[in-house]
Amino acid sequence: MTEILFVVIAAVVGIAVGYIVRKTVGESKIKSAEAEAARIMEEATKNTDAIRKEAILEAKDEAHKIRNEAEAEVKERRAEQQRSEKRLIQKEEALDRKTEALEQKELSMQKTEAQIEKIKASVEDLYAQQSAELERLANLTAEEAREQLLNKVEEEIQHETAVMIKEMEAQAKETADKINLAKKEGRPILAVGTTSVRTLESACDENGNVKAGTSSTRIFMYPGYKFKVVDQMFTNFHTPESTLIMLVSAFAGRENILNAYQKAVENKYRFFSYGDAMFIR
Repeated sequence: MTEILFVVIAAVVGIAVGYIVRKTVGESKIKSAEAEAARIMEEATKNTDAIRKEAILEAKDEAHKIRNEAEAEVKERRAEQQRSEKRLIQKEEALDRKTEALEQKELSMQKTEAQIEKIKASVEDLYAQQSAELERLANLTAEEAREQLLNKVEEEIQHETAVMIKEMEAQAKETADKINLAKKEGRPILAVGTTSVRTLESACDENGNVKAGTSSTRIFMYPGYKFKVVDQMFTNFHTPESTLIMLVSAFAGRENILNAYQKAVENKYRFFSYGDAMFIR
């Protein structure tokens, strides 16, 4: 009986011990597992924070990059817009300049047209006057023309009413030297036109030596004037009431010129600047 009881007690003790051991071991494993889980969780948390931080940094970098690109694009678009506005302003200014130039040209053309009309009117008026004068001269007898010319010349000389316009004159040294040499050698000096006559006679000294240079003259030559340089001349048949008639009369003598004009009227020679010419020596 006692043995049975002992066995029973031993069995109970064994069961209790086994339970206690199993419980102790289980708790230890659980704690170990919990510690491992905590460790894993902590590492996971650390890794998650690191990943999160890295992701945040990458997101910030990407956002910064996108922002920079966007700002650069906006800046470029603004710059392009400014360039476009500048080009537009330049085109508008160029258009304004062209418009102003066209307006100035149109105004100039209007002024030119007005001047042309004025000139045409003057030419027509002059033509009418010259036509009337030519008709009057054509109806004059040679003796009447001779008498009018003589009276006009004498009147202007007597009252000193003839006024010569100022003309510029220029003589090159080479030309002056050639003329002076010809005069010295006794060769005649031929002047073509009354302007050449006035130029040479104005540019010489009392001895007839031509001086080189540029100057102006109002020299008035009428009968009685002594020519110092010119020996011969070509000139037109001038209008009766002119200082040029006095010049050629001073050169050739009034009687010779009156006779020449009498022949011109009789033979219907053409007068004035683009008419017939005469050689006087």
